[in-house]
Amino acid sequence: MIDGLAEFLATKGYTISEPIGKGGMGEVYLGHDPRLNRPIAIKICSLSDHPNSHLEAQNLAALNHPNIVQVYDVLVHSGHTLIIMELVEGPTLKQHLKTTVLTEKQKLNIVTQICQALAHAHQRGVFHCDLKSSNVIVNQDNDVKLVDFGISISEHNPQPRSINYGSVLTASPEHLNGQALDQHSDLFCLGLLAFDMFYQRHPFVSKQSSLVDNMFKHPKLDAQSLLPLLPEALAQLLNQLVEVDKNQRPENSEDVLTRLRFIEQHYDMATDDTLAITKVLPAANQSKSMFKLFAAVLSLMLVSATLGYWLITPKEKETVLLLPSTALNTVKTNFTLTIDDALSQYFIQNDQFKLLPETDARLIDQMTAKSHSEQLAIAGKELGASVIIRPTIRCEKIFCQVKLQSYRAPSWYVHNEKSGRLNVENYTHLYTFSQTLLEQITGGHDISTQLNDGDEQNYQQYLSIKQAFLNGDLNNTSDKNSLDQLYTLLKQNNKIYSAYSLYRELALNTYHIDKNPEHLTQMEALLASSPSQYKQSESYHLDLFSLYQAQQEWEKARNVIELLKPKNPSHYYSLLGRWHYAQNQFKETKQYYLKSLELTPNLALRKSLAYLYYIESDFEQALNETLRIVNALPDDLFANQLLADIYMGQGEYKKSIQHYLSFIDSSQTPIDYSNLSLALWLDQQPEKALYYAQKALELATENTGIILNYADLLNVNAKTQQAHDYYQQIINKVLAKPSAQELLEKAQAYSQVGDHMNALKTLSSVVVNNENKQFYFYTATLVNTQAKQFESALVSFEESLQAGYPIEWFQFPWYQPLCKFTIFSNKAGSFCLQ
Repeated sequence: MIDGLAEFLATKGYTISEPIGKGGMGEVYLGHDPRLNRPIAIKICSLSDHPNSHLEAQNLAALNHPNIVQVYDVLVHSGHTLIIMELVEGPTLKQHLKTTVLTEKQKLNIVTQICQALAHAHQRGVFHCDLKSSNVIVNQDNDVKLVDFGISISEHNPQPRSINYGSVLTASPEHLNGQALDQHSDLFCLGLLAFDMFYQRHPFVSKQSSLVDNMFKHPKLDAQSLLPLLPEALAQLLNQLVEVDKNQRPENSEDVLTRLRFIEQHYDMATDDTLAITKVLPAANQSKSMFKLFAAVLSLMLVSATLGYWLITPKEKETVLLLPSTALNTVKTNFTLTIDDALSQYFIQNDQFKLLPETDARLIDQMTAKSHSEQLAIAGKELGASVIIRPTIRCEKIFCQVKLQSYRAPSWYVHNEKSGRLNVENYTHLYTFSQTLLEQITGGHDISTQLNDGDEQNYQQYLSIKQAFLNGDLNNTSDKNSLDQLYTLLKQNNKIYSAYSLYRELALNTYHIDKNPEHLTQMEALLASSPSQYKQSESYHLDLFSLYQAQQEWEKARNVIELLKPKNPSHYYSLLGRWHYAQNQFKETKQYYLKSLELTPNLALRKSLAYLYYIESDFEQALNETLRIVNALPDDLFANQLLADIYMGQGEYKKSIQHYLSFIDSSQTPIDYSNLSLALWLDQQPEKALYYAQKALELATENTGIILNYADLLNVNAKTQQAHDYYQQIINKVLAKPSAQELLEKAQAYSQVGDHMNALKTLSSVVVNNENKQFYFYTATLVNTQAKQFESALVSFEESLQAGYPIEWFQFPWYQPLCKFTIFSNKAGSFCLQ
């Protein structure tokens, strides 16, 4: 046979000599190309055994990459396909690993070269399908050539051939199961090859004798636990490559290649020269000693590299997202919260970092429907994070292992990590230990204010309040109790800096519900007595700004903002927007919000912008912005609340009700219950509306808006006397410094009990501005209708519609007297009783 083929090859300008190997589909022979005076390899494949071999060879001829053996020519003669290829000299990777000790860095470089070859082939629709160490040639410079695409397939013909062409131990699950193959199959085999190089193990079987048909049903080995000294970014990638479900593997080979190059660039792995194995291996105890020495040196190099990176990098302000700690097994109550709090306080005290809100971090952590990499990408895009910290803790008996990992934009792979083990005697020990680890991976300044054993009791009390707040266990009454406890605690121990931001949230939330100015007075006293170091932080300035805003001390609030201008322009513009918004200067608000977003993406600010569009009745823009937030963060409560409000504003009441009901049980806020009751009333479900209005009142017994809503729904449900009692409660309420909203609510209450003179007086005392003009004209319509001043009522009716007030709000029965007027009946006639 060879003689006949030799004669044919001679006519084509090639000579053939002795066999030099065997490939997946045939014998390989040494040959020569006299025209170019170069040696060649000639693979001979039988067409009877491999009828498509000539087509597949033509596909391979289209590949031209330094890490892939080059196909020069494809011939067909006498029932055979003859593939003229580049002659690659050197051992296979399988042989090379037996005779040479490679450093970890060299192994990584080989895996990267193989991935480069796969990426080139996959981009052209060609898959290898038999990737293993015996199909990789390595020369003396450790340059790689991927050979024997002999059983390769194209994307147009994805069905695999018999597993006899490959090896069970190097095949993908879909290949073993006779399923269609694609690039994910090659990636699985790349993972197997890398496992073999780094760990000398198969991820699913420890010995060939244990190989069974269903081996992929067994739990796979964890790459990180096999060799903890390897960078976790690499172990993370290897674990992902050998996922049995191919949809859980990396998306494509280009993605894998990007990650491998990133690891090569950012991790200083061991780089000792390659040593030829020419002697008998040393005794076992000597081997262990050498391994320990190697491990120690490698560990020192890794730590030096990570610290070095932070120390030589310019100290620009980093935007940090601190993910909630994950307990890898059962740990003591509040251990994870202690770690989170310690790390949060560390960032508060280091002015080179800007820490994103805890609420954003919890939302990212709760996105269980998205992969880990997707979560991190969203955090970078929507929150503006440049660094993400992920803490974990595992405890066994009295010892706990704490690990911190940092991820950096834009690739979002593990950039740095540090772990340590300690005997946890109390919370303050865990607190200090966690801060020490964080200092080591960030290179931040050592913090001067730390907790000690004497702070344990106060700290445990703070943790209990914080956990209750996070769990949503606080209601209006317990909020006040928690405020008092926090106030006392911070007066006794002002070193717990993160407790100040918790106090701010609780104080302002409670104040907005019950309008008791004492909350603001206590907050002001507490901030005044806070430590001087805390007063240098952005967190303190945000506390102070929020306080002055709530007190309507505009000049003081503006002075606080100006302090931030040189430090953080993006934050400066966002606060300036909030300052204008609080004074109903919406044009300026929008201008500064957009300026801030141009500098830095900011989810909280995008929410504020969406809400601004909503209150201006620009429902289309509000809906677009809100849907963007919900699509990125499906569990964001504010965005879902706003979405429900927008639907109500658009008159889509059933959609609004459905959306409120989707989160009402978890939010349980009086405002949500009250808004749901309004949507139900507008959807002509008055009894259900009254039920939810009562739930709102139970949670906010002093809020005049919620009382008014409940009284109105009692009224329309024919409970007139009860309604009047609640209207009178609003009238009798003494307000030291009433807002326009509260005055308008009082005007409505006067009107409903028939005191039209006081209703008109109260209405005339309100200064109309951009924020309240909708509600003002709506209230003026009601007050003038009840007072039988119909001409004024009709003018206010038209003004309220022009300001964006929905027409559906005029279906309340007290507007029936306007039905006899054409101006009203032309627009609201469907609500008029015949």
